[in-house]
Amino acid sequence: MPNHDDQAAVARKVLQWYKKQALVDFARRLALFSTKLGVAMPTLILSSARTRWGSCNSRKEVRLNWRLLQAPPHLINYVICHELAHLKQMNHSAKFWAEVASIYPDYKAAEKELKAWSPKLHVM
Repeated sequence: MPNHDDQAAVARKVLQWYKKQALVDFARRLALFSTKLGVAMPTLILSSARTRWGSCNSRKEVRLNWRLLQAPPHLINYVICHELAHLKQMNHSAKFWAEVASIYPDYKAAEKELKAWSPKLHVM
């Protein structure tokens, strides 16, 4: 970077890099777990949400927070499995959690661990 002394320019480049890496990584994981769950690959959209790691809508779009890339791989997998399960159950019913468990059996521990990680992931 020719302007490596410009903190704002460096910050923009770092953010750009994280988002590019997140798209590649999350798309690979979505493809893997959507096959496991038996659903079509959803459209991936990156998010910068402050209170959510992911979301899914009825248009088969999965939004994942780019900051999640900083989390341990198993927590990224959990969030992806959680959102993919919404493609079958658009709620948090017992049927929904059964779908999550079918592709991510240890989801309860991951959910708890993600809450502990959340403040660290929002530093950037």
